[in-house]
Amino acid sequence: MKHKCLAKTTPIPCIVRDAASDILAEDDSLAENMHRVALHPLDQFRAFVALRDKGQSDAEIAAAFTVNPDHARQVQVWDVIHSSWNKEPFQIRRMLTETSVRASDRRAVFVGVEAYEEAGGTMLHDLFQGDDDGWLEDPALLDRLVTEKLQAEAETVAVEGWKWIEVALDLPYGYSYRLRSLSGDPAPMTDEEGAAHAKLLAEYRALEEEYAGQDEIPDKVDTRLGVLEAEMERIETRPLIFDAEEIGRAGAFVTLDRYGALAVYRGYVRSEDEPVEEAAVQDDTDPAVAGQGADRDLTDGHGSAAPGGTIIMSGGQPIGADFPEDEDDGALKPLPERLVIELTAHRTLALREAIGRSPDVALILLLLKIVTDTFRTSSASGSCLEASVRHIYMPAQASDLKDSVVAKLVDERHAPERSRGAGR
Repeated sequence: MKHKCLAKTTPIPCIVRDAASDILAEDDSLAENMHRVALHPLDQFRAFVALRDKGQSDAEIAAAFTVNPDHARQVQVWDVIHSSWNKEPFQIRRMLTETSVRASDRRAVFVGVEAYEEAGGTMLHDLFQGDDDGWLEDPALLDRLVTEKLQAEAETVAVEGWKWIEVALDLPYGYSYRLRSLSGDPAPMTDEEGAAHAKLLAEYRALEEEYAGQDEIPDKVDTRLGVLEAEMERIETRPLIFDAEEIGRAGAFVTLDRYGALAVYRGYVRSEDEPVEEAAVQDDTDPAVAGQGADRDLTDGHGSAAPGGTIIMSGGQPIGADFPEDEDDGALKPLPERLVIELTAHRTLALREAIGRSPDVALILLLLKIVTDTFRTSSASGSCLEASVRHIYMPAQASDLKDSVVAKLVDERHAPERSRGAGR
């Protein structure tokens, strides 16, 4: 009221308790402050000390003012979060407060209720109303099973020869930013696949012709048509065949789609894994110097590497990796900094003079710079012109943003430019 934030007639809520109540006045005061405006950590500490001085145990204070007092559950959540893309506070709170998971949840669909129960998990069913086949009562066990199964799938994908594989339950929108996407050729259908597709198509057309003149299609027939469409689409969606040399420097992402099915996105090259000759030409760097450290073994013999040498990662870090210390292996040293600066100044002045005398060339260079910065996937642009395009990354995003309608429309609009090589 002194600062005129509240009117003098504003009602002020107060808590009236029995003097014999086990709840202390400090409990009410601390809870009110923490839920309205977050206290400074030092003020919280002082309030906790006051409660302990009043006789409350550490466990009682933790149970009243933390999300989950179960230390084992906190450790389980930490194990999942520290190797995950999504480390936002709301995600941590959700995992700590999650006590059950619907059987229709994509994690449960991926693992399977039977596998969950075989691992010791319990189910809860509602006898009086539909419950989507029940609830899984051990989210920590479910998360562990999901992680283990995803890593097992990554081991299978690693046999293809990829340099690295990123494992994640959720991939953020823009996960492939600054990664070059490989172009591959669709694999031809086998004789068995062609015969299966022809059989499905014949059944689909027969059902369409049978019910063509009717106003309504029976539910069973409509469901069958949907199944046939899905099966034909699965066969028509051909895996891409990549160049073996490109596979050796590229990687893949292993994750779940929104329905709980395994999703594998193959063929992405990091800038540090680009061919040495190409990077050296673009950056005017000595190829012998440019390639130093590009193929450093991240696992040092202790990480999760597949038999073929693939590095399997989670949250951007090799699973179980111990990073080696940098060592001076006697490699070629770069030119002295002063000499590089002087030579660069000569080159820059010469480029300014040449471009300044050719306005048409300058306009084309500007357009090239804007297009390549918008669609490129590697840090080396190959342009001598400084002009920037700022990409906005959204750190806080819903898990379904990547699969949203708008995201797919943006990807479709950008696809022609990437296919023409603007992203290289």
